[in-house]
Amino acid sequence: MGTERIMNRRTLTAAAVALLLLLVAVLAAAWQDRARLAALRAEQAALRQRAEELGFRREDGELSLPAKRGTRPDPEAEARAAAARFAAHAMEMEALGDAALAQPDKALRERMIARMDEVARLDAGQLRILIGELMDSREIDDEQREQLVGFAFVKMLAKDPRLALDVLLDTPSLGNLSRRRPPERSEWLKFAISRWAEVAPRAALAWLRDREASMETDENGAEAMHGLQRGLIYGVSRTNPRLAMELANEHGINRGVFVTDVLEQSARTPEQRAEAVNLLREWQAHTKEDPELYQEAMARSLASLALGSAWQGYEQTAGWIDAQGFTPAELSLMTRYPFHASQLPAADRSRWMAWLGAELPPESAHEPARTFFVDWMNADPVAAKEWQGSAPDGPSRHAATSVIAEGLTRKEPQEALRLALTIPEGSIRTSTLKSLYDNWPRWQPSGQEAAEKMAEEYGVRR
Repeated sequence: MGTERIMNRRTLTAAAVALLLLLVAVLAAAWQDRARLAALRAEQAALRQRAEELGFRREDGELSLPAKRGTRPDPEAEARAAAARFAAHAMEMEALGDAALAQPDKALRERMIARMDEVARLDAGQLRILIGELMDSREIDDEQREQLVGFAFVKMLAKDPRLALDVLLDTPSLGNLSRRRPPERSEWLKFAISRWAEVAPRAALAWLRDREASMETDENGAEAMHGLQRGLIYGVSRTNPRLAMELANEHGINRGVFVTDVLEQSARTPEQRAEAVNLLREWQAHTKEDPELYQEAMARSLASLALGSAWQGYEQTAGWIDAQGFTPAELSLMTRYPFHASQLPAADRSRWMAWLGAELPPESAHEPARTFFVDWMNADPVAAKEWQGSAPDGPSRHAATSVIAEGLTRKEPQEALRLALTIPEGSIRTSTLKSLYDNWPRWQPSGQEAAEKMAEEYGVRR
């Protein structure tokens, strides 16, 4: 470091001499040619300004060398100093205790913010040094180490996920930091490669393939590789879901829950949602997984892709659904997952209630319409009942009538029975009458007798 300072000083001294000589030459030329004096004065002023920009100062007509504080600090030393201050800050917080931290004074808040800002400003390489210092420190306890390293590592992940991967793989002890929850190393690995794959998928994929052979030779490495593969696919899916699906097939990670998660997170715009639906159809056509194992995941995913934007407006979402050409089976599957009226604009609830009855196959419309109407009744019973009273005959109205009738049973059993009998004969009417029988107010005078009479008259099984 001493030799470097001497060389820097010599360089700056030479620059100062050169500038002074140039100034003298300019002044001499001015005396020789007065016609150029104005231009030379301007040039002289520009030279002085440039000298000051380089760090030289005018003192009694002379140029001095730049102040020592103007030199660039050593990045490594800066990182080590930041680590020391960060650790000291943690020990200060520990000494103050919970009471002081609950209502910190202005000076303490400023110190807290300053320490976090200082760490946040470090580049990824400096953060690597800082993490190493904290890992080796004997002044802080394990809990403090976990908190400080966690904060610094998240910053490194955001700035350079490629470097973060190397740090994780080269520092196994990072996975043993946490005492209160499972080690975070595997989650950090997945997150780091996911972030990298999002911005540079081909580079991340090449890096992973170079590591596969060496990592899969031991049990821990194989587990880490499995997590890296998943993280890579998640990251790639944000910009290239088709490539993500190809990688999932390549690595044998093409089970229903994983596939649907990947495709859901890749779909932000209507166009991306349409692409996700197409990829989901392709996967379903070729998967060898038992349908019972992926049906629920498919239902959730289709509901998210198709109905997840319903809160934005009926026209937009219904139009998008219509454009995808969903089959009756797909419509039935997506509406198996709860569709909540309370989360929609009030003006759209009646339209979606009607849509369920009109678009779904009759045999699968009742349960989705019933679930939707129950939620609507909880959110706005007046509007829901008004709709039921004026809605056209069909699956949606039958579902709504069943819900209202069942709700009236305990207080107004005869009115409930009247409503139930407006439902056409069939399974829905039968199940509604069975519900009325089960909930009939038998504590009322002749209640038991009335319930049995109703059951016998309409063929309700006891």
